[in-house]
Amino acid sequence: MKKNFIFIGALVVLCSIALAAPAGALSEKDWRKQADNVCRQSQTLLNEDASTVPVDSTGNPSAADFSAFINDSVKPNYAQVIGSIKALPAPKAIKAQVKKMLSLLQKATDSISPDVTQASLTKLFAPTTKVAKKLGLKVCGQS
Repeated sequence: MKKNFIFIGALVVLCSIALAAPAGALSEKDWRKQADNVCRQSQTLLNEDASTVPVDSTGNPSAADFSAFINDSVKPNYAQVIGSIKALPAPKAIKAQVKKMLSLLQKATDSISPDVTQASLTKLFAPTTKVAKKLGLKVCGQS
């Protein structure tokens, strides 16, 4: 059920991109706006999924529950983000930076281990965050 929800959310994102994006490259402003919308929707879905993860009396999930959340929600969600942003026609002036950001995001996502912690996630995604900020994104790459 959770995977279907992520897929439906991603489908909505892709359809909105397809309807909103002109045949050629977007302006930098429009590209940033649409990329940030993809990330905003992604964050909403992750927050909804995270709220269903059982936690103990200290507010922390068990290692098994956290690992399941990472594998069942986070990784597929990031895969959808990568695909959705890749589908946006980036302006020529930022195309190389966009490609670098997506490559770093893919590398970080692929590197998430079962014993990941919030601190190690922050460190793992730091290069992606740096490029996203340089691109002027307000939601993507922000914690």
